[in-house]
Amino acid sequence: MRLNNIIIIASMFLYFTSCNKEEVMTETFYYDVYSSKMEVVAYYETLSTTKEKVRVDTIRRYNLEGDEKEKRIEKYIVSKDTLYKIDFNNNKYPYLIIDDQNCNLIDRNNEIKTCLLKRKDSLIFTEQTLITDGVKRKLTFDKSFNLIENEYLDGYLSYYKITRRETKPSILSK
Repeated sequence: MRLNNIIIIASMFLYFTSCNKEEVMTETFYYDVYSSKMEVVAYYETLSTTKEKVRVDTIRRYNLEGDEKEKRIEKYIVSKDTLYKIDFNNNKYPYLIIDDQNCNLIDRNNEIKTCLLKRKDSLIFTEQTLITDGVKRKLTFDKSFNLIENEYLDGYLSYYKITRRETKPSILSK
């Protein structure tokens, strides 16, 4: 009788622990990259994999012929009100902070001023590098801190705009 109870308890333990597997969520986003003439000059594909609160984005840049030109991997920790970026040495630092009252100065190798402009269906920030090139841009994210749009506003770079698409570019379907 005792052996049967032990087997039943062990079986229940194994059943419940196997049900608590870590949930992994994967999403793919596609983006158009626009020039100053508002012509599409490239595409981005972001494969975003989230396990617990850690998100790994594999970002590929393609030319108009569909050839991969660049690949990079970025790691983040997503919390309710802050997106943290994890650098190559596994150090984390705030990347974006949802703060309705104040702009925030964040040190990401350069001092950057971020301001939340709007928070409703999406999160809209302005970001300005204060030291080197003075680039100011408008960043729009969804509620999970996935990029919707990145637009150059001012500074010492040529104009660009990156906008999320609803569908995969046909050139990448080959």
